[in-house]
Amino acid sequence: MSTTENYDVVVVGAGISGLLSALALSKEGKKVLILEKEGYIGGVCRSYQYQGYTVDTGPHIITRLDSGPLKVLMDKYFDFVPYFVPFGRYFLRINGQVKQFPWSVKDWMTFDLLPVEDRSLLMKAIFDIAYMIQTGADMTQVSIQDITPKSLSPVSVAFLDYLSYFMLGTGPGNAPVSRFIDRKKYKVERPKEDNGLTFPYVGRVYNMLVGGRPTDQYYPRGGVQKIVDALRYSLPKNVDIHLNEELV
Repeated sequence: MSTTENYDVVVVGAGISGLLSALALSKEGKKVLILEKEGYIGGVCRSYQYQGYTVDTGPHIITRLDSGPLKVLMDKYFDFVPYFVPFGRYFLRINGQVKQFPWSVKDWMTFDLLPVEDRSLLMKAIFDIAYMIQTGADMTQVSIQDITPKSLSPVSVAFLDYLSYFMLGTGPGNAPVSRFIDRKKYKVERPKEDNGLTFPYVGRVYNMLVGGRPTDQYYPRGGVQKIVDALRYSLPKNVDIHLNEELV
């Protein structure tokens, strides 16, 4: 059983969030204790080898690496940063058919793994998203479930459910639309309209409707375990990790 009186901060859980929190706090001079109920660190962010392949148990894609929160934390606190490579293209296999993931409206029109009627409904949803973005809606508060047409067939509902879990690790009800939009900071051709309002999403809307896949998605070479390894290496001596410690 662990005692906590000798620590400034106790972090419960040695998943990615817990490790990042402990790293930031410890690098700012705090003495940190991490309590983890399992016998390993990293939570679902782990990799293992199987028949010559590296298999990730959790995240597959690291988004917003150009300017997002992970980038800020790595630049400020990591002693060693994993080597990231562009994620590349997505491919989907449904009923024995393999197709490239449709990132634009043009691609959705020819994405024949889903019924024609559903494609039309989903394209309308994409245009609705574009309108919401253009009018300044906070897309972090709009979930995939919120914009999903109610009359979609079961196969398309299952597809969106799979997509949410694959990209974000959560269901459509908890998956914000903002995470599916290219987060790269585009230059705005017209910074202000006549009424003084700014439209910071113009580039993103164009990229979503006409352009290709997102440009800010990466993968750590060697598997997501490399992020955990880099965190472990970067933790200073004023951090203690106690495994197999379950809070009751």
